[in-house]
Amino acid sequence: MTTARPGRRHRLLVLEHGPDATERRSRRTERGSGTVLMAGVAAVLAALLVGALVLGSAVLSSHRARAAADLAALAGAGALLRGSSTAEACAVAGALARRNTGALRACRAAGDGSLVISVGVSSALPGLGAAVARSRAGPAEPAGAPASGFDHTSP
Repeated sequence: MTTARPGRRHRLLVLEHGPDATERRSRRTERGSGTVLMAGVAAVLAALLVGALVLGSAVLSSHRARAAADLAALAGAGALLRGSSTAEACAVAGALARRNTGALRACRAAGDGSLVISVGVSSALPGLGAAVARSRAGPAEPAGAPASGFDHTSP
């Protein structure tokens, strides 16, 4: 006969049967699954947030590039209309593009007296690249032509 040592407890193996026993066993095996699920949900939400930030940065850079290109084209076209050379008009456009966090990439005068430029604005996020916008500014109608095609001098 074996005697138990003092201070040591014996564990009895009890076999459970029935629907209640199965439910208790499944609850024990699913322990911690909620934590894993919530960690997965948090990871998906973090990925969506990062994606939204990247998209927002790209859209913001695009808007800045368009605004800088439009303003620089208007300034350069104004210089052309005042009689400046193409190089001087492009220098004016480049200076205004730099003041709007852009860089002048291309500048040319068209035959109709307008100025066509391209401006790039770098993104706030590294590795995203630059947003590039193209703009044209100049007279709407050729010199000497009525502005709308309608002769305003006739009665």
